[in-house]
Amino acid sequence: MFRWQARSIQRSPQFVLLAMGAVTLALLAGFLVRDQPEGPIDSTGIFLPTDSDLAEATDVIRESFPAAADLRGVQILAKGDVLTADALRTVNDLQTAITSDPEIAAFLVTNPSMATSN
Repeated sequence: MFRWQARSIQRSPQFVLLAMGAVTLALLAGFLVRDQPEGPIDSTGIFLPTDSDLAEATDVIRESFPAAADLRGVQILAKGDVLTADALRTVNDLQTAITSDPEIAAFLVTNPSMATSN
């Protein structure tokens, strides 16, 4: 099936290199003329069309609650019996280690709200 391609490549490898160079230049030209996104890119804007219902609902929520627009929730999951003293100490130590890390401290909220789920 690919014998004719192999023969063509063996007969004129310069033509193959020239064709690959032309394809590379065409892709590079397309890359250089692409439209740059306007404004900051948010996490939903990357994956959702701007006219979708979910994107519109997300925008309404961000406009309604501007103070919470960039908040991210983090959950710490523990296995086993989490109500033992050792497990609670481990989770508390992990939380303390995370919140005291200088690289993470810049992203923490000054007045966090606690939420639990069942």
